[in-house]
Amino acid sequence: MMLIFSGLQGLAKYIFMPNNILRVDLRPRNKGNDMSSKKEISIVDSSVRTALKTSLYPGASDASVDLVLAYCAAYQLDPMTKPVHVVPMKIPVRDIHGNIKKTSQGYDIKESRDVIMPGIALYRIKAAETGAYLGCSDPIYGPDKTLEYEVDNWIDGKRSGTIKKTLVYPESCTITVKRLVNGKIAEFTSTERWLENYATVGYGDTPNAMWVKRPYAQLAKCTEAQGLRKAFPGEVGSQPTYEEMEGKEYIDTTATEVQPEPIKMPEPKKEAQATPAPAKTEEKGFNDLQENQIKMVRARAAVAGLDTDEKLFEQFPSITKENINNVLAGLRDMQ
Repeated sequence: MMLIFSGLQGLAKYIFMPNNILRVDLRPRNKGNDMSSKKEISIVDSSVRTALKTSLYPGASDASVDLVLAYCAAYQLDPMTKPVHVVPMKIPVRDIHGNIKKTSQGYDIKESRDVIMPGIALYRIKAAETGAYLGCSDPIYGPDKTLEYEVDNWIDGKRSGTIKKTLVYPESCTITVKRLVNGKIAEFTSTERWLENYATVGYGDTPNAMWVKRPYAQLAKCTEAQGLRKAFPGEVGSQPTYEEMEGKEYIDTTATEVQPEPIKMPEPKKEAQATPAPAKTEEKGFNDLQENQIKMVRARAAVAGLDTDEKLFEQFPSITKENINNVLAGLRDMQ
């Protein structure tokens, strides 16, 4: 694997290879702007990768560090300035048809995965690089509110009931980002509410340690990030920041592709016969499957927890003889 990315202000370019790291210095050695013959190449000790794992991203796996390097290579960032963060998150698991897998109780099946996310500092850097960023206002907070919550009480390593606590937090925060547009100052104001942004411990309402320690500063970072996205949509993009998503679950907005029902052309009318043919079994959702195939699908669906036709139709809206093998394979994966 080879990863190439520029250093701070484009003065250096790092090339990550399997056994070493090359650093290409882009600064001119003589007068003039021709740098094509002025590049210096040096080998950076592999301790740079170790520094990323132990100091900047402690506890991160090799795969996660590679994700950081790939992200920095794509956006020409210097990883030693820590422009991005490694955020452990719960990601929904999907089957071969793109549908989220469910437990027998109907809950989404999720897996832990490291996600690379930009920090608010990277938003600020990208905005400043445009030359049009004029800063932002100080945060304006709404009235103070009080949140009551419970935490586990631990005595000698054993859980002994819960303790009630209270936290004073700002109801909202407003920040205005200023940008120079066609020679004029444009203002982009954003307002975020604390209850809609704070991260919780588990699935309850208890705020996590960071939001308990810094209820005002955390909300201010989320508000500033929203303002920078509004003011510089093409530069910072739409990906949420680390400060906004720390301690939260990943919201997967990937649309599930639903196969349309096959269009059946009306058959020509036939003349009445003295002895009518046996009526064909037709059931909504099964189209032209044979009865033995319908029984096979229903039996496999029952094992997978889809014990009603309604749930089965939601999982596989179009079941035909052409795709029955894929349907059976999908049901097998859900078991």
